[in-house]
Amino acid sequence: MGRMTLLVFALIMSCMATAAEAARPRVLLMSEADDAGDVPARVLETIADALKVAGFDTFDARNTTTSNDSDPLVIARTAQRQPMDALVLVAVYTETRKLSYTTNIHVRVTGRIVDVKTGARIGGFEVNSPQGWRAPVNCEGSCLLETIGKNAKLLAVDVGAELAHKLKASLPAASPTLAQTSPESTPGYMLIFSGFSNDDLTGAEEYLVAFKGYKSFRKIAGGAGESRYAYEFGRDSGSLTQDLHMMLDRLGAAGRITFVRDAKTFSIVKTPAQTASDNRP
Repeated sequence: MGRMTLLVFALIMSCMATAAEAARPRVLLMSEADDAGDVPARVLETIADALKVAGFDTFDARNTTTSNDSDPLVIARTAQRQPMDALVLVAVYTETRKLSYTTNIHVRVTGRIVDVKTGARIGGFEVNSPQGWRAPVNCEGSCLLETIGKNAKLLAVDVGAELAHKLKASLPAASPTLAQTSPESTPGYMLIFSGFSNDDLTGAEEYLVAFKGYKSFRKIAGGAGESRYAYEFGRDSGSLTQDLHMMLDRLGAAGRITFVRDAKTFSIVKTPAQTASDNRP
């Protein structure tokens, strides 16, 4: 009787896990432009990673649908897989201004969120690049495109965070299970490493894939002295915090680790190692 009870319990838990996975809100991402191009494609990819970390299933319209219709809402409703909860239309605008000594770069990302079931617009967003993005004055063609693309990816991380917040506030009516999802119930985290060298990061990545509960990781953006990872981890944030501290210890690196629960983001900042002379009066 005891073994039968355990078997039934295991079956119930398996069904609950399957149902929870199926209940993740489904978001279809699409570029407003007919030909997305390299820069918008990078932006969409980074936004998709950020939404995945926040607990959404994300899909690229180019890989998900077979509809030849030009209406984005029709495309979202005829997706090959399960029906989508929301459609996110993204537009990326870039502008360059060449001066005698440098080239100023400005990027703007805008978008709108549509409830696929009702067709109602449920939100919008706009994020502008900060001042100070530049390229060398002789950087043209593919060089300029690459520079713009890297900066746009950094901007897309902020877009993804804002978009996730708006979706969570807007989708419960269309997908009630979202309102019941706690930050710890989804396996995705954002890891932000600051002040680490390339060799440090190579060593850190070897530990990230060895942690118990590891599922996958992907480097999604990086700025000067900063690298970001979308990290899938099957245990709670407390376990990951302990593992990250162990990682720093094994790497021989001094650092500070902070966790923002609502954003499911870990910040790992390398600090100067303390020496004996530091303790002298």
